[in-house]
Amino acid sequence: MPDDQKTPAIWQYKVVQRVLSSYTPPAAQFDPAGAWEHTYNIYFLNIRAKKGKGKGAGAEVNPNGILKLSSAPKGGEIELLVESTAFMTGDQTSARIRCKNDALRSPLSWEISFTNQSPTGKELVTFSKTGAVENGVLMKDGKPAKGMKPLSAYTCDWSLFDAVQRLTLQKSTAPLTFDMIEYLDVLRENQTLRSRGATPIPCAGGNVDAQEYLQFGDAVLPTHYYVDAGGRLFMALGSRRLFVLVDEKA
Repeated sequence: MPDDQKTPAIWQYKVVQRVLSSYTPPAAQFDPAGAWEHTYNIYFLNIRAKKGKGKGAGAEVNPNGILKLSSAPKGGEIELLVESTAFMTGDQTSARIRCKNDALRSPLSWEISFTNQSPTGKELVTFSKTGAVENGVLMKDGKPAKGMKPLSAYTCDWSLFDAVQRLTLQKSTAPLTFDMIEYLDVLRENQTLRSRGATPIPCAGGNVDAQEYLQFGDAVLPTHYYVDAGGRLFMALGSRRLFVLVDEKA
């Protein structure tokens, strides 16, 4: 039997619409090629909203974490700073990444630290790692990563937040293919980033005219990126998480 119902766009699902119904993105002038700092609220989409008449039912959706990204040109390269916090557990991730000034913001080297709850849940434990890509070889703490293929076109998931803004600035619609170092640790091969054209996103202050990019590939859930007319990434949705831009500094 033919399906006569059109599959909704990813931003049309109820939990996303609940967030967008009270959300107005930043609207000041923005230069994707300059220095900037973006703060995103993170919403975990696998946490169900309360129903019925009890406490919290029908209430405004509260964020589950924060992602702060800072990007700045530095000596012909790009320095990307990452701070991510999960409210529920207090887990924190911080990274300093040297990136190529290319279309994918390919990481050259990085330092990353994690603060997580201990197995007993009674304290926080911090540990750090370093990494780099040297002549196509992924290095972890100064040693070649085992079982990894040589890297040619590659990036990391945080770099893509920057890369999609530059694609919009350059008005590029050609798909990019690459490998992705997820969380600067796990290699996800055979990824594609593809433009899906313009789409209006309804928010509290009216529709936002957005360019949509879709990333998909081996061993990942698809991620949708939405860049506004000013060239800023104001929303991303993937891996059961919604990222919404709530603060911007230049």
